[in-house]
Formats: sequence, structure tokens, C-alpha cells
Amino acid sequence: MSSITVRDGLLFVLLDPFQMKTKAGIMLPTMQNRMGRPCKGRVLAGDFGPYIRANARVCWEMGADRPPEGEPDVVALLEPAATMAAYLEEDEMISEEEISDAVDDGNAHKCKTGAVIAPAPGRILVEFDEYNTTTKGGVVLPDSATQGKRAPNTGLVLAIGEGCPTVYLGKRVGYELGTEFGVQEGKEVFGVIKPQHVLLVYHVDGDEGTPLV
Repeated sequence: MSSITVRDGLLFVLLDPFQMKTKAGIMLPTMQNRMGRPCKGRVLAGDFGPYIRANARVCWEMGADRPPEGEPDVVALLEPAATMAAYLEEDEMISEEEISDAVDDGNAHKCKTGAVIAPAPGRILVEFDEYNTTTKGGVVLPDSATQGKRAPNTGLVLAIGEGCPTVYLGKRVGYELGTEFGVQEGKEVFGVIKPQHVLLVYHVDGDEGTPLV
């Protein structure tokens, strides 16, 4: 890889491997398939907010990255505003205690796998609500009976990025349909949205939610 000077305001990232299987079960590396580019990687240069900086693993909006001219297909340039979240890992830049504080302060969320995800500045991390289908007799069907479907535009706010209203933290919100981006960690899938797409904040009272504009 040649020496690259990154323009101020851009991130230079090393893409995570993106693989697919042949019919015989052989895994093909990124350069041998045309299924698209991965949307996760490690920052090599650039920074954006408190957690997105050199050596941090980040995820971003699919299709937002672009390969530098003349460089291998394993690196990319990325506009910081397209980043969705960072995976907080202990290193010389951030301690285990600081990661724990970020979770306690609502700036990051610890997943079941143990990974810690911090939404990018101007982003909100949401746990999707699930559909609860009730029969005419008042029986609520379990998730298995609804084929794992989730409510498409409501969820619980797990963490907020820099610059987001703190009033959303820990609340259920309703947001514009189709404005969320999915982030998967293990078997969990979270949504990342922007504050301007939040339509309602629900104040829970018993089993019902009262929308607050």
C-alpha cells in the first residue's frame, strides 16, 4: 500500500473481510465476489467525535465508502457523517474504566456478546420493538408465532451520540419509517437513527405509552 495523505474531514479505513460461500462451501474473499462492500472496518487515519479515531472499529451507511484511486480494494475513504457507530475496545486511547463510564452515562451500549457499541455523533442507538399480535380472545402470540417480525418504526433508546438530546435516553421513541440503519452484533440487531427523524417520545404509564412531541 502506498503512502496516502488523507484530506481533513475524511476517514481512511481498512475494511473488514467480506466473504461468501460457493456451492461447494468454499469461502471467497472480498476481491473475488461482487456482492458489495462491507460496511465495517478499522480507522487508519482521521477522527470524528470522542470514539471514532485511529484504530477504532466503526460501521457506516452501506455504499458510503469509496476506494482511493490506485489502492487495493481493502481500504476506503469515508465521510465522517456517514458513520453510524464505533465498537469500543480497550487500547492506549481508551481504558476499560472509560468504556464502562460510557455505558453508564448512556453514550454506549454493552451487547450480549460483550461488545460495546457507541453511536456516532448525531446518532441514536435503538433496540427495535417487536410485534405483539393479540388474538380476538386477548391472547398475545409469542414472537415465534409472528415469524420474528419487529415493529418497523418504534424502539427503546439504548445510547445517544454526542450532540443528541439526552431526553431520549431510556425512552421508547417513534421515528420515520425507513430512516433507520441496522447494526448487527452476534444475534442482536439494533437500529441507528438521527434525532431529526424522531417523531414521538413515549412516556410509559402502565401498559400504555403516551406520545410526547
